Amino acid sequence: HVCGICMGEFGQLTRILSPMVKQPFTYASLEKKRETAAGQLTAEELIFTYRFREMNQDTRLLGLIGRPVDKSYSHVTHNAVLKHLAVNAVYLKFHLMDEELFPFFKEIESLQVMGLSVTMPFKEKVINLLQEGHDLTACNTLVSTPNGWLGFNTDGVGALRALGFLSLKNQKTIILGAGGTAKAVAKAFFLNGADVVILNRTIERAKEIAIPLKAKWGGLELLPQLTQEGYTCIVQATSV
Repeated sequence: HVCGICMGEFGQLTRILSPMVKQPFTYASLEKKRETAAGQLTAEELIFTYRFREMNQDTRLLGLIGRPVDKSYSHVTHNAVLKHLAVNAVYLKFHLMDEELFPFFKEIESLQVMGLSVTMPFKEKVINLLQEGHDLTACNTLVSTPNGWLGFNTDGVGALRALGFLSLKNQKTIILGAGGTAKAVAKAFFLNGADVVILNRTIERAKEIAIPLKAKWGGLELLPQLTQEGYTCIVQATSV
């Protein structure tokens, strides 16, 4: 047998997925900060977070694509849900550079990928991969089908549910940022009758989102003035 693994943080995927290629063993440390090689995970992480002993050639893949992804806890939460539902799948994190995005999708065609979460800076770029017939301007969820990728955006729905106790009708809501998350939240708030104001460091980006929604827009420097005038909620949708 050849046990091939890649070193470093980006090589962790090859350690986790080794049962899928019938690799008989891999290396792990007994505890944090006692690794013998760069990128080595602890035995506890492999066994309990990624269910290493339960993985096999039929295990399907889910994951998060974006940059950065190292601070995300999605691998913990999603793998816990997969375990609870007894789904033979594993959720990983893929740190991608801009030029790697489309080659990445080409490379995973031969793998059993169920779906992907999408974070910055790719929520708008992945729109180019989707089947026709959608009305998305930003996408944070991809589902694999025999005919290609279906896209969804749960940012707006998530924000509305978080504010489920609150009626947004005619309420002033301030959205900071003009990326994919801001777009989705602004649209959801607009459809629920809110008076939306979009503030962004680059004013033109805020304007692009605001005009179709008949919303107001401006630079971040307007925030102190607007907060003095009163508001119902502020949504922090920047990368900070």
